[in-house]
Amino acid sequence: MHKIFFIAALFLLAFANLFSQITINSSDIDTAIGYSKMFKWSDTIAVNLGSSGENQVWDFSSMNLTRTQSQTVVEKNSTSFGNIFPTSNYALKVINQQQHDTSYEFYQMTASNFLYTGFVEKYQTNFNIAKYFPEFSLVNFPLNYNQSWNSTSKIKIAPFYASTNLDSVIINVKVKFKTDGWGKLVTSSSSDSFNVLRLQHFDTLTIVGYRFGLVLYRDTLRTINYLFLSNNLGIIGEVASLDGETNPNFTTAVSFRLYDGIPVGVKENNYSLPSIFSLAQNYPNPFNPKTSVSFVITHSSLVNLKVYDILGNEVASLLNNVPLEVGEHSVSFNGSHLSSGIYFYRLTINDENGMSQSFVRTMSLVK
Repeated sequence: MHKIFFIAALFLLAFANLFSQITINSSDIDTAIGYSKMFKWSDTIAVNLGSSGENQVWDFSSMNLTRTQSQTVVEKNSTSFGNIFPTSNYALKVINQQQHDTSYEFYQMTASNFLYTGFVEKYQTNFNIAKYFPEFSLVNFPLNYNQSWNSTSKIKIAPFYASTNLDSVIINVKVKFKTDGWGKLVTSSSSDSFNVLRLQHFDTLTIVGYRFGLVLYRDTLRTINYLFLSNNLGIIGEVASLDGETNPNFTTAVSFRLYDGIPVGVKENNYSLPSIFSLAQNYPNPFNPKTSVSFVITHSSLVNLKVYDILGNEVASLLNNVPLEVGEHSVSFNGSHLSSGIYFYRLTINDENGMSQSFVRTMSLVK
């Protein structure tokens, strides 16, 4: 009889350990160069989020996720964007297979924090480069159930390429985090299941769009989102609500992504990213009446460099479709004919491959 009770107790203990709450540490996010994960995902899809709390089962095995994505850890300086994110020590190359597009995400990993430093996304032939100021705290380690914190940051995207006439965007980010549940996540791949923590976050994004320093666009987005984190695999599920959602148990997701195993025969798109062009701050600044503008180009290009007042009127053309070779260049500007104030200088580069990039900075003339 005692033996039966002992065996029963061992069984219950084993069962409890199998589905008990887990703790997520920095070691659960694999930062080894070349490590890859596959995901299935979809946008605007019906979803049953289940419940918060202890010992839950979130079963997404019936989700019809038709798109695939690979995430691969890469050496950040191999991306041509690494120098833009100097504090980053962890970079992901993200490939959406059906769209044949590639983006990069940059993080800073420490023993106590998983910080988002920025990302790079392709838009047509250009790249939107987004930097967080300061780095955004995505996960605090060790991460346990019923843990909460707030994160604030600012995202600057400049230059900004989209189907608008904006040249830069600032996004003020405020996020409330809480690990609102633990249990088992069942994915859409062969009913695989994982012990997870569910991390809920309420996001408020205040977006301000600029052109030549003037505010042309302002909006606020509010969403509810969930991350599912597992030991050894890190983030294996992501769900985002529609803008304006107030119900934590929303039934329509604007984006849904689930872990789908280790990639086999992933075929990457064959375009290569260009090296980074750069436009330096004019020196001296403030100036009176002369200053120099320096920039670097990494392809032979036709270059335009123009100066504008705060109303967007062109006040000087320093370079007009001038062919320049690879390297660093410097142009002098004499503002003796202008009054004191803030001015904008725009560098536009058109390379031999038909790619166009523009950069805008401000300068101060003080007489």
